[in-house]
Amino acid sequence: TTTTTTTVHVTTTTVRVTTTTVRKVRKPKPTVHIGPVLVFGDHGPAVLWLQHRLATLHYWTGGASGVYANTTQQAVWAFQKVANLPRDGVVGPLVYKALARGAEPKPHSTKGIIVEVDLKRDLVLIVKNGNLKTILNTSTGGGYTYTSGGVTSVAITPVGHYQILREV
Repeated sequence: TTTTTTTVHVTTTTVRVTTTTVRKVRKPKPTVHIGPVLVFGDHGPAVLWLQHRLATLHYWTGGASGVYANTTQQAVWAFQKVANLPRDGVVGPLVYKALARGAEPKPHSTKGIIVEVDLKRDLVLIVKNGNLKTILNTSTGGGYTYTSGGVTSVAITPVGHYQILREV
């Protein structure tokens, strides 16, 4: 898009006309880091970058070791849930793009140190005075049946507000 502006300067004896042409320049889109496809068991600098990026977004990775192990996989699953991506643990182009944008759930609480459980996305959020501190992947009771020790039960996560009355 080109905009042309004409400016007229009038003095007592002369008239000077100048024309300025201004072109709108589109801002370049931010560079998206697209690394190699990462899966459980991978290791190296790309995994280290992934762990640091997830930690920056408050996903718990268990620390940056450069090894795509259990805790990194849990963080990737949690991130994929929040970013509405397939939950397969694979870090490919869609995950890299979502990591560039950042995806964090919004906490509901505003005061105190609170543990929120997102039953729809199976996430645990640690929140301090309304600020998200840590995001954990979890499995909540989805109403399905399971058998343990020969006893069949229904997995249910009760909803409500709970308090810790004593800390050891």
